[in-house]
Amino acid sequence: MKSSALGAIGAVKTDSQISLQAHRALKGLLLAPRAAFIALLRLNIGGLASVLAQTAFEVSPEVTATQKAPNFWWDLQAKWRNAWWNLGGHWTAFVNAVNAGKNKKPLFKNLLPKDIGSKLDQLGIGGIEETPIGVDPATAGTTATNASVIILAVGKLLIMTLNVLLDNKREKEKDEFAMDLSAEEAKNNERRIQEAHEIAIENARIEQERKRKELEESNALSLSNLLTNEDGTISQAGYGIVGVAVLGLLMVGTKKKGKKLI
Repeated sequence: MKSSALGAIGAVKTDSQISLQAHRALKGLLLAPRAAFIALLRLNIGGLASVLAQTAFEVSPEVTATQKAPNFWWDLQAKWRNAWWNLGGHWTAFVNAVNAGKNKKPLFKNLLPKDIGSKLDQLGIGGIEETPIGVDPATAGTTATNASVIILAVGKLLIMTLNVLLDNKREKEKDEFAMDLSAEEAKNNERRIQEAHEIAIENARIEQERKRKELEESNALSLSNLLTNEDGTISQAGYGIVGVAVLGLLMVGTKKKGKKLI
């Protein structure tokens, strides 16, 4: 197909829009393949509608806050707007198709080119095995064939859009890993603090026990030194203490018998 809307490799222009005259010419020329592509979006073939809803449209202010130039949703939407105009399409029909398919389970990923299917695999997006009621696989295959001209034209843009979603996924996984790592480090720090506290308590108990034993040994040693000489014989002080003790015992015994010592 020869048109100013398509480059040498069949990729549609996304950085600007063709003239109104060229757009009107392609509006009729690409009517059938464009309608087939719209049908693919409505069925969410390969999860394309879901992918576009997450990248080329606003999801929420929170999601927008995580996006970066030049891949804000409005940046990608501008490219898709230009692409769809340059293929003779009406933007409202495109938006309606995305909204109709974005919440449906992805279908028949195998109907899309392998390079697109590979990106979908990396994102964990695949077509469900069972065929939903009301969806004819043969008809879906025919629709994909009819839409092949459009799929080829937007293929480069679609790969870029999928890469943005992949980058977002990797960034999210990176952040989640960092959060998990921080949580694990916090747990490890808490455990180390607890262990240090327990060790400090045990060391304090050991030190207290050591001092108690030293005090007992010191008291015993002081009494022994008081009662004995260096050669082990009883000292004069020892005899005195013993004498006082004996006298005390005698006085207690005599008092019980009612006698006086003096």
